[in-house]
Amino acid sequence: MNIEPETLNLKLDIRPMTTADLPQVMAIEQASYATPWEETAYRQTLNSEQAYLDVVTFRGEIVGYSGMWHFVDEVHLGTIVSHPTARGKGIGELLLVNVIARATDLNAEHVTLEVRPSNHPARALYEKYNFSEVGYRKKYYRDGEDALLMTSPPLRDSDFQSLVHINLESLLARLAKNFGA
Repeated sequence: MNIEPETLNLKLDIRPMTTADLPQVMAIEQASYATPWEETAYRQTLNSEQAYLDVVTFRGEIVGYSGMWHFVDEVHLGTIVSHPTARGKGIGELLLVNVIARATDLNAEHVTLEVRPSNHPARALYEKYNFSEVGYRKKYYRDGEDALLMTSPPLRDSDFQSLVHINLESLLARLAKNFGA
């Protein structure tokens, strides 16, 4: 699955997050959440061998980022965030496809995640990729809201791979419109 934006004439870059990115990441965190992650949590995660933090940049500025953890045969998606000015333009979906691609490369069987029941855009994105609700976590978030536990279909399932490729084609057209040359 090729999602390298430079091969598509997009002015986007997906790369691993570094400590130098933390000021921009923390600004996006503050703008996005009432209870953002602490910078120390990102610093610790950057040093974990099981964690993968990536950023998407547009013209050198971070417009989104994701964090995932790999445990044996599963990838847990911890966060996908788009800059407020980039929301609804495909950045979150690009990050999700990147997570799915990396999880597949790591021989994971599934991607799991928690999402707020009230986060309708995120839930719609996960449902677009056939993630299904498999449970919930009571009072999971600091503000007391529950979390829905969702999981992907088996990553190597041919129907799932076909769905990802079909969605990727429309995503790339959308990204070209929003971030093209």
